[in-house]
Amino acid sequence: MFQFAASTHNPALGAAAFALQILGNITLMAALYLLVTHVGGGRLRRGLAASPYRPARFSAASLIVSGTHLTTCWCVRVPSFFGIGWWPTVPWS
Repeated sequence: MFQFAASTHNPALGAAAFALQILGNITLMAALYLLVTHVGGGRLRRGLAASPYRPARFSAASLIVSGTHLTTCWCVRVPSFFGIGWWPTVPWS
């Protein structure tokens, strides 16, 4: 979809494709949040409330994981597409 938007040289189509990607990511994260709260609801709440430092540690761990993913994706994987650095590719791509 992004390749087609770039090949048409239409900025509105590129923006719409990017907005659609963002909405899909938001929907996926909301569904994941609802699943986690539904499955572990009360138990998760009690576990986090057991110590005043647990919510901070949970937030710190999630920020570290998401920051590592963001850095790996945008600083290592994307430049490798342009010949800068290396990133493994799957055989069918």
